[in-house]
Amino acid sequence: MVFDRVEYEKLLIDAGCVRIGENYKLSSGRNSPYHITFRNFGAKVYGELINFLEDFIKENIENHKAYQFIGVPYGATFIGADISERVGNGRKTQLRKNIHERADNPIARIFAGPMNPEPRDTILLIEDVLVTGSNSQEYINRVKRIRIKVPKLIVLCDRREKGDYEQPDEEEVEKWLKEKEKYKNTKKQVPIPEGRHMSAAESLEKKDIEILALTDIHTLIPRAIKEMYPEINSDNIKIIERVLEYYGEHGADRGGLNREVHVNEFEKDRFRHVKNIRPGDPLDTKLLQGFLEQGVLTMQ
Repeated sequence: MVFDRVEYEKLLIDAGCVRIGENYKLSSGRNSPYHITFRNFGAKVYGELINFLEDFIKENIENHKAYQFIGVPYGATFIGADISERVGNGRKTQLRKNIHERADNPIARIFAGPMNPEPRDTILLIEDVLVTGSNSQEYINRVKRIRIKVPKLIVLCDRREKGDYEQPDEEEVEKWLKEKEKYKNTKKQVPIPEGRHMSAAESLEKKDIEILALTDIHTLIPRAIKEMYPEINSDNIKIIERVLEYYGEHGADRGGLNREVHVNEFEKDRFRHVKNIRPGDPLDTKLLQGFLEQGVLTMQ
């Protein structure tokens, strides 16, 4: 079957994988007003999740039967083993959470299973939720040290948050140096060129790891809020504001508003504006665009 992103997102929302409204502590150390988890759901939902993942892999990865799929601990551990048996080369194993120093060979220090990959093999890793990318990168580095190739990382949900910091390119720095020299005897201030925080996916792709994500929060979170709060009121408007503010600080994807957006709050029986978001504002992000596209927010 063809992978259906909308139906996949509905499954995650209905199964309770998307949690919104509280202060959630992430493994990255950040406190977030929304949380995505792939743990603690029943066998029926798990089976449907595997079906969606199977469709996605068949649609996006050529010659998928040649690969062993392995999940990143702990969220994707069993998912990796099960999908490898279904659409991969049939070999099942698990990545160890911690390196087993007493194991008698380098492979056994990293993998725990009867069908481990060998040096010069190519495997594909599966991550449940991509946040900063540091967790995925750590496991990729371990595997590469024993000469196993990892060309792709499949992600069940990408939070699209900031990863590594990218320095300004050489041309910008060279231009700045020339401008600085030109105006060195004047009072004119020449702004220092700024780099940018790449998304976690971009950070990994810079290291030759292709990221294939089934969904991301730009569509998942607005859809979840629309499902959870079909009627906008003062309480859930505050939740939307917190979500937008969090992503404005930690999100990697800027937006492209062409006019102002008013986030409204009900006060008794009338509207009042509590947040005006202008083009170029820190809250002008692709997540805001997702809220507009889903009809959760509208331009005034």
